[in-house]
Amino acid sequence: MIRLEEVNMLSLVIKEPELKYFMRALMTENAFDDFEVRSLAVAHFVRIEIDGTLTRGETKQYAVWERLRPYILNFIKGKEKPAHIKIVFSMPREKLSEIIPNAAAAFLNMEYKDNEVRFTTATSQKEFSLNKNQDAAWDDHIRAFLAEKGFKTETES
Repeated sequence: MIRLEEVNMLSLVIKEPELKYFMRALMTENAFDDFEVRSLAVAHFVRIEIDGTLTRGETKQYAVWERLRPYILNFIKGKEKPAHIKIVFSMPREKLSEIIPNAAAAFLNMEYKDNEVRFTTATSQKEFSLNKNQDAAWDDHIRAFLAEKGFKTETES
């Protein structure tokens, strides 16, 4: 049995006044454009949910944020802020192997609600291992990525 305190997961938060800068970058700039979108949900005047799976080819592929971003921006434009946004990003496989060789997938979960953005991370391994180095490598990559983009985050425990 896995005890909850043994599960390592990065949890970062962006709060006001940094929130406005982050949301502008997410919706109008290319900061997250290379990430795949596994799923997306937005609650605005209605709720929409998107499965990021592409409908072409036999190999399972996902849409990248660059392609979805204009549609989501158009949906949320207006005077009222959305009540909730949740995006499950993943690193494309070809880039992931450069960061974490044993990873089958690496996720960055982004959730906006109550005037803050919360990020959590997760990885899936190709082969079972008790070694947490790949989780730490992904967490370090995400911290560096967010800092490089100028997003000021707070670590949650």
